[in-house]
Order: sequence, then structure tokens, then C-alpha cells
Amino acid sequence: MAPCRVLQTFVVEDNPVILDDLVATLEEMTPVRVVGHAADEATALAQLTARRGELELVIVDIFLKSGSGLGVLRAALNSSLPARRVVLTREHCLAGR
Repeated sequence: MAPCRVLQTFVVEDNPVILDDLVATLEEMTPVRVVGHAADEATALAQLTARRGELELVIVDIFLKSGSGLGVLRAALNSSLPARRVVLTREHCLAGR
């Protein structure tokens, strides 16, 4: 059986503890390689644009330090980024602890 292809992933999360736990868990348990992250909407949008062709999965927290995860998703949809998207709310992340 061929090995799973590793998804190039970008995480938008403003809590460093959640970010570290999420990245460690994803990379240990799934075929994911986190290639970047942002803590606010403006940085996320700049990074998503700069990495447009390399990202396959974007994981976005709804509540961010500044801006909103919904703004990130809206911009990603409007710019037709090729990545698949997953939305995690802060509550979902904390409930898993």
C-alpha cells in the first residue's frame, strides 16, 4: 500500500498553547505538515496570498487576536484559494483537552 500524501497545512490560531498542541497532534496523528501559521486576520491573509499555490489545508480559529476567522474564510473563498478549509472554534479546541 502506498503511503498517504502529506498535506501542506496552514493554521490560523492566536493562542500559542492551542497552536502548539494542535500542530503536534496533527503532525503526529495525521498526514499533515504545518508549513506556517498566523495569529490574526491580516497576517493570515498576507500569508495565504503569498503561499497560494503550496497550501492544501487551512485550519482557522473563528476568534482571533485581531480580525476574525470568518474574515479569513471569506477572503479565501473570494480569492479562490485551492486549499480545502476546516474551521475550528476555540470552544472545540478546549473541549478536546
